[in-house]
Amino acid sequence: MRGPGGGQAARRPTPDPPSCLGAVTSDADRIAPAAQLVLRAAVSAYLGRYRGQTRVHTESDLRVFFHWH
Repeated sequence: MRGPGGGQAARRPTPDPPSCLGAVTSDADRIAPAAQLVLRAAVSAYLGRYRGQTRVHTESDLRVFFHWH
């Protein structure tokens, strides 16, 4: 595309896609610190029962659950 003087027209920068990451608050931000410690201990005890791939998949399931919940 040529500009009025025959040269290249200046391109407008494309806007960045809207980011909702700054607006999202996780449940962890709303949980009291003492409750967070209890939750971490419970999750650690729960995951401690599993080994290998089962543990990896169980941890993944918990991450999805806590992110969703």
